[in-house]
Amino acid sequence: MGCTSTNEPEPPQNDITRTVLVYMVANNNLSSYASQDFKEMLNGMAALPESAPGRLLVYYAPASSTPELREVMRDGTSNTLKSYSDGLSSVDAARMREVIEDARSYTQADSYGLVLWSHGTGWLHDYGTIEDEPEQQSTYSFGSDGTPAKKMSIESLNRAIDGIDWDFIYFDCCHMGTVEVAYELRHRTPVIVACATELGLEGMPYDLNVAPFFAKEAQLDVAMGNTFDYYDYQYRIGYGYGCSISLIRTANLDDLASYTRKILETYGPGSTDYQPVPYFRKVVMSTGIYDMRHYIESLCTDESLLKRWADAFDATVAKHSTTAEVYTLPAKDFHGLGCQIITYPDEAETYNYKATSWWKDVVSHATFNTDNQ
Repeated sequence: MGCTSTNEPEPPQNDITRTVLVYMVANNNLSSYASQDFKEMLNGMAALPESAPGRLLVYYAPASSTPELREVMRDGTSNTLKSYSDGLSSVDAARMREVIEDARSYTQADSYGLVLWSHGTGWLHDYGTIEDEPEQQSTYSFGSDGTPAKKMSIESLNRAIDGIDWDFIYFDCCHMGTVEVAYELRHRTPVIVACATELGLEGMPYDLNVAPFFAKEAQLDVAMGNTFDYYDYQYRIGYGYGCSISLIRTANLDDLASYTRKILETYGPGSTDYQPVPYFRKVVMSTGIYDMRHYIESLCTDESLLKRWADAFDATVAKHSTTAEVYTLPAKDFHGLGCQIITYPDEAETYNYKATSWWKDVVSHATFNTDNQ
C-alpha cells in the first residue's frame, strides 16, 4: 500500500521567462529623447504585474557618457549591471555581441526580445564599422554613433545578433521596414516591427509597450498599435507628421523572394518612366526606399503569378497601419514594405547594394535591359 496521498499539490511550474534587451545607440542628436524613453521604461515596468515573468535590460549609450547595461526594476528604479569604458563603438558588431552575451549571462531567460533604438536608414554594406557619408549621400544602416557618425550595416547587424532565436525584433528608428532588411534577418526572428518611413523623434511609447512585450506570447500587434495610435492622435489634431508602421512575418519571406525573382526574370525591372511611391523625402535620402507592392503590380501582367506573389506579400506584411500622409508624403499607396528599385546593374553599386542577400538571391536575376545604361 503506497504512502503518497493523491491530494498532494503538484510541484509549482515555472513560467517561461523573457528578457527584452533595448539596444539604445544615442550618442547623437537623439540623446535627449533617450532619457525620456528610459523614464517611460521605468514607468512601464513599475506598472507591470509582479506575476508577469520577464526582465528588461537596456544598453544605454547617450552622448558624452560611458555606455552602461542597466536593468529596469519592477519598482520603477534601475540598476547598472556593467559599464563599457573601452571606447569601442556601439555600432561595432563586437560591442553588440558583447552586450548580448552579457544580457544572456545576467538573465538566462527562456526567450529573448530585441529592441533596436537609434537612427536608421535601411541597408548598407560595410567592412565592420563605417564612417558616415556626406549629408547629401545619406547611407543605409542601423545606428549612428559619435561624430563623425559611425553606422552598422544590416549585414553586420545580422552577424552580431546571431546565436539567439529572438522572439521578436522591434526597430524603434526610421526606414528599417524594407524587404532588404527583413530578408537579411529572416533567420533571426519570426516577427519584425518596423517603419519604412521616418518615425517621430519620440519613438515608441515605452510606458505602454512594456506590457505587451512581456505577455506570455509577446503581443507585437498590440505594441505596434500603441505606437501607431500615439502618432495618429498627434496627426489628427494637427500636430506631428504621421506614421506608417508594419508587422512583418519572416517565415513567408522565402516565398516572397521566389515570386519576386520570377516576376523580375519575366518582366525585367520595368521602365525608367515608372513613377515609384517613395517612403522618404529627398532631403533625407538621395536614393530610394519605395513601396514594394505598387512597384511589383506595375510589372506583372500574369494574374496567376501576381496572385501568388500577393498572397506571399500579405502573409509577410501581416499588419500595416498608416496615416493619410507621413512626413508630407501621400500614403494612399503605402502597403507597408519598402524596396530599392534597380533598373540596371550598375545602380546596385550605390552603397554596395550588391552586398545584400536580397540583391544576390532576387534582384540580380532580373532580365536587365542594358540599353538603359
